[in-house]
Amino acid sequence: MSVRRIKTFCLIVLALVLLNSVVFAQSPKPGKLKMSVIPKQAYTFVDGKAIGPGNRTIKLDVGTHHVVVANYGYKFAEQDVSIDSDKTIPMDIKLEPVGTPVPGPRGRIQIEAGWLDGATAAAVLLNGKKPLYFVGHVDEFDNDALFWRQERTK
Repeated sequence: MSVRRIKTFCLIVLALVLLNSVVFAQSPKPGKLKMSVIPKQAYTFVDGKAIGPGNRTIKLDVGTHHVVVANYGYKFAEQDVSIDSDKTIPMDIKLEPVGTPVPGPRGRIQIEAGWLDGATAAAVLLNGKKPLYFVGHVDEFDNDALFWRQERTK
């Protein structure tokens, strides 16, 4: 290789490195969306992607994003938000109740493993851990297993 070709090659490589660093320096840093939701169980979706329940800060690319906050028994809130580079945008959402209260049973489901038989004897309890809260056992709710079908009582 001649010296001239080597110099030309080095000059091209240097130009590519400089051009690459300029491009990376100009790419915008993501911004943040600081969510405050009421009720705290409300679930946030951004651009159709599930994010999670409650208050949270979400890192988002620069641009406009579609935010939906949803919770059962409330009118969903939808809003477009514009995210700027390296800035935190606050968003406060208070959902409005809709409809009438739904009668029970509702509440917290507790699954307690059986002492002798493990998972197949697990008890399903609603709103407590005592026998008073027993609603059934796991096997009753598992009617369509992979390899066999449980018989149903009529």
